[in-house]
Amino acid sequence: MIRITVITRDEPGQLADVSQALADRGVNIESIDAEGVDSCGVINLVVGDCDAALRALRDAGFRAVASDALVVRLPDRPGALAELATRLKEAHINLRSMHILERRKEYSLASIVTEDNVLAAEVLRDVLVHG
Repeated sequence: MIRITVITRDEPGQLADVSQALADRGVNIESIDAEGVDSCGVINLVVGDCDAALRALRDAGFRAVASDALVVRLPDRPGALAELATRLKEAHINLRSMHILERRKEYSLASIVTEDNVLAAEVLRDVLVHG
């Protein structure tokens, strides 16, 4: 799975402008996570057409980067995330980002980006959905 990260100013209207730039090019947003960090806004997206999205965002003046992400399936219970993070820690793999994509009654799907996705996929093969 490819995830796009957009770095913006942390001010009103940035999410509206990003989503409008994608809508204008017919790019469907499949998942989104947005937050303010200090004076920056960070918007993480999964879209239907990554190349079209990157072009649309660039043309609209946004800084956007794409990264490969692993998708993992975690049981929906206390401690499941801690177990996953501990496995990465013990393998000396730095977790760069994680986002819950979908939460169901029995499990959650999450996307993760690490410093070494190949090794992380091996370490997490029993919970890996896509990678």
